[in-house]
Amino acid sequence: MNKISDSVFVYSAKNSGLPEGFIQKVPDLFSEKGLCIHNARNQIKVYEEGGMKINVKKYCIPPIINRILYSIGLRRPKAKSAYLNAVKLRQMGFDTPKPFGYIIQRKYGIINYSYFISEQLNMPRMGHDCKNRELIKALAEYTAKMHEHGLIDKDFTANNILYSREGKNYHFALVDINRFKFKKKAVGMLQSCQTLMKPLRSENKLKFFVSRYAECRGFNKRFMTERVIFLRRRRNLYEIVKKFMKKLPGAKYVTGKNLRKKK
Repeated sequence: MNKISDSVFVYSAKNSGLPEGFIQKVPDLFSEKGLCIHNARNQIKVYEEGGMKINVKKYCIPPIINRILYSIGLRRPKAKSAYLNAVKLRQMGFDTPKPFGYIIQRKYGIINYSYFISEQLNMPRMGHDCKNRELIKALAEYTAKMHEHGLIDKDFTANNILYSREGKNYHFALVDINRFKFKKKAVGMLQSCQTLMKPLRSENKLKFFVSRYAECRGFNKRFMTERVIFLRRRRNLYEIVKKFMKKLPGAKYVTGKNLRKKK
């Protein structure tokens, strides 16, 4: 592998089944090969090696403040979090693509790019505009089960939820899980409201989702639906302000966008 940074840390799971040396070659492979399925702030490419489909997510260079926090150990790099969270989720019986390993690159001692390597699942994403009430109902029940186990997905959006149907039952798998939290007790009603506002774009569908969730948890349906809708509207306003702020002079130096353009 060509030296593309001051140091490269590679962690590969034992008995992963991947071709020998594949993970070590990921940075070089990513720049030259692979089927790109997502190209935005972060990039995702799919590879087929040894009869396996492999998903490689390349995380962008973080904003400077986060780079420092990651580098000195005050925060865990996203690729490492994604790997460790996947291991723990699967141990608890919740599905997510099988994790194979991760790579952390440093330049001048500071975190640069990082990569998370996992199984590529052949399952569709639920999508923000889902109109299937049975699927939404099943997701609400699944979410209630997660919260009863103390699991909080801080990026719980429909695009991060994969699903398949097995007879009359739906099966779910979660992706983009680097911001997952594990509590030692069930998630309470107020805290759960914070995580339920993102999955669906339609307010009517979101109300149905929250109502079914509340039934499963034995919470007050009216309070929860009103609370979640209020949080959703407040969040939408925040996003409008945030988008405006990013256009201000000098914003790119705070967000790290200037660094990403220099790749």
